[in-house]
Amino acid sequence: MRLRQCTVLALLVVALATPLFAATHVVEIMLAEFTPPELTINVGDTVLWRNNSFLQHTITSGTSCSPNGIFNSGLLDPDAEFSHTFTAVGSFPYLCTLHCLAGMRGTVTVDAPVPVAITTWGAIKALYAAAR
Repeated sequence: MRLRQCTVLALLVVALATPLFAATHVVEIMLAEFTPPELTINVGDTVLWRNNSFLQHTITSGTSCSPNGIFNSGLLDPDAEFSHTFTAVGSFPYLCTLHCLAGMRGTVTVDAPVPVAITTWGAIKALYAAAR
């Protein structure tokens, strides 16, 4: 019985240490624009860019049409996809190197994770007490 309680507690700790609600957000590429051009996500979320254009594009982090090396898809053919998981808080501007001068730019803003509610610890203690 003691082993079972320790196992349940260990699983709960691991579960709480990982992003509980990591999500994937989709940005569509249409002609020479990102839709939506601005996106706000949480740490641990992934952005998936989908090239729905008949043109090649890139998804390259940077500003003023200059890459900064954080992420880069390389050339994306029509119907291709690229994804990036954001692990830090901040603002991450990106662009298409082929069409930046035409205004093809976007920004991903990454917010801090939502703190685990105080009641969660109470729920863990209640589960532990019920298992006794």
